[in-house]
Amino acid sequence: MRRRSFLATLGAGMLINIPQNVRGNVHSEGGISLRNDPYADVEWDDVGRHRGEFHVHTTAGQYRWKPHEAIDLYNEEYDTDILALAPKTPSPDHWPWTHLSHFGEEVDQEWENRDPWELGMIDVEGGESTDHEHIIHIGSRSISAEDNDEVFEYIADFDSYGLFSHPGRAWEGHETDDLAHFFETYYPEALGIDVWNQGYRSDDRELWTNLNREFLSGMYEIERPIWGFSNDDTTRDEEGDTGSDVDTNWNVFLLDELTREAFHDALENGRWYIQVQPEVGAEAPTIDAIEHDADEKTLTVEADNYDELRWLDENGSTIETSETFAYGQTNPGVFARVELESDEGEASSQPFQFNPAIGRWPRETGHTEATDRVETVAWSDDLFAYGGRDGGLHVHETGDEWEHVESILLNAFVLVARFDSDGDRLGLGSDDGELMIVDTSSWEVLETFDEVESDLEGFAWSPNDSAVAYGGEGGEVYVRAVEDWSPVTTLEEGDVRVEGVTWSDDYLAYGGRDAEVHIHEIGSADGDGWDHVDTFDDADEIIEAVEFSPSGDAIGYCSRDGRVYVRETDEWELIETINVGSMVRDIDWGGEDDWLACGSDDGALHVYETDAWQLVTTLDDIAERCYAVSFSADDAYLGAVDYGRPYEAHVYATPANDR
Repeated sequence: MRRRSFLATLGAGMLINIPQNVRGNVHSEGGISLRNDPYADVEWDDVGRHRGEFHVHTTAGQYRWKPHEAIDLYNEEYDTDILALAPKTPSPDHWPWTHLSHFGEEVDQEWENRDPWELGMIDVEGGESTDHEHIIHIGSRSISAEDNDEVFEYIADFDSYGLFSHPGRAWEGHETDDLAHFFETYYPEALGIDVWNQGYRSDDRELWTNLNREFLSGMYEIERPIWGFSNDDTTRDEEGDTGSDVDTNWNVFLLDELTREAFHDALENGRWYIQVQPEVGAEAPTIDAIEHDADEKTLTVEADNYDELRWLDENGSTIETSETFAYGQTNPGVFARVELESDEGEASSQPFQFNPAIGRWPRETGHTEATDRVETVAWSDDLFAYGGRDGGLHVHETGDEWEHVESILLNAFVLVARFDSDGDRLGLGSDDGELMIVDTSSWEVLETFDEVESDLEGFAWSPNDSAVAYGGEGGEVYVRAVEDWSPVTTLEEGDVRVEGVTWSDDYLAYGGRDAEVHIHEIGSADGDGWDHVDTFDDADEIIEAVEFSPSGDAIGYCSRDGRVYVRETDEWELIETINVGSMVRDIDWGGEDDWLACGSDDGALHVYETDAWQLVTTLDDIAERCYAVSFSADDAYLGAVDYGRPYEAHVYATPANDR
């Protein structure tokens, strides 16, 4: 006769209450949004924390403790409130605990009954089916089976759940294809995997990351999270002190009351976090709260006993190391989680699922005249240009055909290109230190200047095209009057290579490999003035680009530290720091100070709206690194270049495009 499991008594066929989608992700037109927060219903100040363990073996499998001894140990020594004994097959029943003395007779052992109500515990029927991959049962016993499918069919028959124990041993640490079959086919029965098992004997974080990325991105028929577990897996058979398989792994369930109903609801919705520690008696980090601010689009964790904190994106890469994760300003992908570490262990949250920021920025066209890495992109009213390490600047007409009209060939790498405001002239900086001024009607070189030692990467026209400023190796910035190309002044606050130069109506700014940005007032054409106003040194690494906003009311600069810094230009106060999460190579403003676009080493182009500094779109079809970005003169297009093969220049239509 079929037995009813402890879970089945709560109502057969209950599904995990997770927003689902079949084939395809839900994207957010207003920027990235949090789609599923497993802790959304948790009142952190009042909720109970209850330790759960689902992988405890007994003498029925020639292991250390009799069932009642294991129950007493976990209850009295390790404050465990939710416990599943996990006999392997063949073994006598271990549940319910009030019948243990009877079950022990089957193996000629004296087992004692335990009343979970008197102990203040939830007794979970459990087991470990081991004929194939090891599957832990939550709510049913283990069985002998022909294959894993038969195990999960049995689990489904008893309205119970299963999780894969130490799955990396069977799937080479991170391969997901075969394992994904079970999470796709048996929903909600296949609940998750052991992320940590028997201390750090099995560490399957990479596999857990890969599974969640695939299942939360619509790669399979069903879209769902894969929950993470951490279990002791008590298997040692020696006498004496407990070893690394006891009190090293556990799950902390967040319950308003210690009842089966509350546990069941938490289990279905991922309302727990996991911990691991290297030895008995250590104090692993604990998660005290994770609060969501929907208006600010932030997640903030409160925790204890940790030295390092990491917010990890869908690839397992660290994207934030502070308590507050501003997900609205970054691109975690389809999920993120927080992980805490100390010498005494680690803790991790369950995954937070996001709707990626996919806005109305379709790809208009792409061009591949370049034959080597592309370093710069530029626009005039009717021209689009890009160039780099093939020594050429390739120029296209804008419009329906995007016809290639010219390739200017240099005997050096093209590092920077900028049109003047009318598009009549073009400035080109190269790695040999030369600046060339080119007439765009004839494509003839008008002037060449060679003061820069090498690597002329910073160049800009003044707002009224009356002057140019440029710099490179050495740190000096040279200013010339366009009327007769005479020298005006040389600015020498920098002492290493200049990477970016920018003008507003009132100021000239530049930054570079000294990780600093220097601000000067604009002086006279005869060299008077040009006073140094300020220097900003808040970036941790090289400054890659500096840009005043179109109004001149703000200045942005980006760094290899993965951040973009924005200051207002009245008092020069820092008003925003955007953690892009990957080395930022270039920035540009669009609209009437409406957007800030960033190209980064993650192969993506990130665009932020400047009202609330939220990410509105991520354009990720760039093959390698996005080395340069630029809005067209009318803001209808956004250009970006690919540093890697196929060395392509991409053009995207912005929301301002009405063509």
